[in-house]
Amino acid sequence: KKGIALIGVGTDRSILDGTDINEHGIYIYNFDNIEIKNIEIKEFGKRGIYAEFSNNILIDNVYSHNNNDDGIRVKKSKNISIRNSKSTHNTGDGITLYSYGEIINTEISDNIERGIHHYGVGSSPSNEDTEPDERYVLIKNNKVYRNNNTDEKYAGIELNGGGDATLHVEVIGNDIEYNSGSAITVTDININNESYKSIVKDNDISFTKDNYINISDTSGDGDGIYVNNSNSLSIDSNNIYDNDNYGVRINNSENKIDNIEIINNTFSGNNEGDYHIDSESDIDNLKIESNN
Repeated sequence: KKGIALIGVGTDRSILDGTDINEHGIYIYNFDNIEIKNIEIKEFGKRGIYAEFSNNILIDNVYSHNNNDDGIRVKKSKNISIRNSKSTHNTGDGITLYSYGEIINTEISDNIERGIHHYGVGSSPSNEDTEPDERYVLIKNNKVYRNNNTDEKYAGIELNGGGDATLHVEVIGNDIEYNSGSAITVTDININNESYKSIVKDNDISFTKDNYINISDTSGDGDGIYVNNSNSLSIDSNNIYDNDNYGVRINNSENKIDNIEIINNTFSGNNEGDYHIDSESDIDNLKIESNN
């Protein structure tokens, strides 16, 4: 199927100004092979960019800000690449990726809800028709800061696989700081398939704020990395410091977690300790070593 390119002209980004326009800045429905590049999208009454049922989308050097919902939302799609972009000061999420794909080298800050939100159940029109290797999300080399300016239990980066929809995620080389809720939440990723392994590696995670100040709560508030009901995950070589609660919290209250590594991480100044694991004895293949 032929595609379409929306590319700004000149040396700076072309501007789409949505002041007094109660619509999405760019809306794409059931159309594949899209390139959106060199555009600034601001102050629309709905989302900056909203695409659904559309595959093979590249969003490159786009600045979406001050919109009255998510800066960018892509739903029920695959092969999505968002790179070299910014999404800031939106009233919803910075980027809502209810799709499979990647977010690379992008700044996501000061959004009212999450910085990045992935939800696997909404990621493909039919996950049964999506190849397992496509049910994957990469979050790499981004700056994610000061998101979740509410009293809700959101996160800087929230990855919810919806059970066995999303089979693996990789969160690598990101700077994640001053978010409220948790810095990174990994929940319901790859519950039953041990063929795929998720990675949280080489991230700098700091100054996460606890909105509720309730350490008995298992929501991940104030934690650097919060893991819930997710299998086959390696937490490796992260710098995790000065978070309000734990550096890493593993919530195994439903006894669904196995094959977890916490290795080679540097912890300091986390108020409740380096890590906390619920029902640790019920986790098969738990490896904790070479942390300092």
